[in-house]
Amino acid sequence: MTNRTQLLDQVQSMEDQAVKALVLEWLSGTDGSLDDFGRLMGDTNDLTYGQINHQGEFQPLTEAAMAAQSLQTLEAYKRNRDGISHDRVSQWLDRVDHPEAHDCVDVVYTKS
Repeated sequence: MTNRTQLLDQVQSMEDQAVKALVLEWLSGTDGSLDDFGRLMGDTNDLTYGQINHQGEFQPLTEAAMAAQSLQTLEAYKRNRDGISHDRVSQWLDRVDHPEAHDCVDVVYTKS
């Protein structure tokens, strides 16, 4: 049996969009029981946010740090209009789509 108080505490600590996504998944992908909601909450708590560095290693980050980093990147792009070309992104996506995909990080971090 899922503890309602625990679920309440967890939901209150989540970002609005995360709660919305969780409820949508709960209502559309389960029978709607509180136990299902608790299971989905547990799955959500298992997520680890992070980034891949230039050496291809995973670096964990908090969700807040990732959001701040994304906002900084967006602001830098708005100021400089310096980014990765559509062709480079397409190349990267093509490489990711193939089983022999490797060393994709260089395509993302290398400016054209």
